[in-house]
Amino acid sequence: MYKFVLATLLLTSTLQSNAQTVDELRETARSFQRQGDVDNAILILNKAISMEPANVDLSKDLALTLIAAQQYNKANDILKPLINKADADEQVFQLSAMVNIAQGNDKEADRIYKLALKKFPNNGMLNYEYGNLLDAKEPGTGKGVKLWESGVELDPLYPGNYFKLAKYHSNTGNYLWAILYGETFVNLESFTARTTEIKHLLLDGYKKMFVLELVEKNGKSDFENSVLKNLKRQKNVTGLGVSAESLTALRARFILDWESSSESKYNCEIFNLHKSLLQKGLFEAYNQWLFGSVENLAAYQAWTSSNATSFKDFNDYQRNNVFRVTQKQFMEK
Repeated sequence: MYKFVLATLLLTSTLQSNAQTVDELRETARSFQRQGDVDNAILILNKAISMEPANVDLSKDLALTLIAAQQYNKANDILKPLINKADADEQVFQLSAMVNIAQGNDKEADRIYKLALKKFPNNGMLNYEYGNLLDAKEPGTGKGVKLWESGVELDPLYPGNYFKLAKYHSNTGNYLWAILYGETFVNLESFTARTTEIKHLLLDGYKKMFVLELVEKNGKSDFENSVLKNLKRQKNVTGLGVSAESLTALRARFILDWESSSESKYNCEIFNLHKSLLQKGLFEAYNQWLFGSVENLAAYQAWTSSNATSFKDFNDYQRNNVFRVTQKQFMEK
């Protein structure tokens, strides 16, 4: 009995030591990666995998490192068997498709994305990336757009699909939807280069809406018609041009009208955000952040300087309140 207990303790100690060693090796590999020393990172990860060959996370780390080194064949050798494993996660499929695209094998990448979405149908990232592939392969067919729309519907907190849809609708002249998707995006991903790109798109979209008099036209749904009808009522605010200042006034009047009418039966999280910011006295600061920062940087900096308290309050609100999107956007509540 004593020998059995001693053997068990020794085995447990060995396993714990081994697990710690693998963790240490993985951290060492990451340190090499941060230093740009890919070769040593690969060496260390191979050693860790020899100790725990079934560790999928280690294999993913090695595949990522090999991709960074543009050793796509070796990365593919690691990833190919992983996608057939029961515990393969979304990233395994993502990396496998990425490697095949880098090798010019779009057909295999297409197959992998289909397998991935069969296993993870509600994953926004997979819808986004597969949509990108189809849009590049078959532009103008709308296949990519359908995947991005599915991504928005099924995984509404993933920002990438809003980004692509905002750009698509802007490029095709549907500025209302470019604005709705674009403003949702910047509230989900607020501090990246893509954020600045979409802020420009939003300001331009509002200008086009009124210059081209799109508010006079009919939309394709009751929700669109309600938004256009309301915007039409506010268009005199843009008489001196579309700017951060005039858009603040226009959008404030819009949301007050929206909330006081039957139009509020539709759920739109951006409009809910506007209502909340108006109630908290932060709406002007929000619109300055959204439009002023790309319209005229010097004027925006002057505004933030002369309205330091409001600007700080808005920044505090933005840091402490996570923007949420439901799966029932643009529909009756």
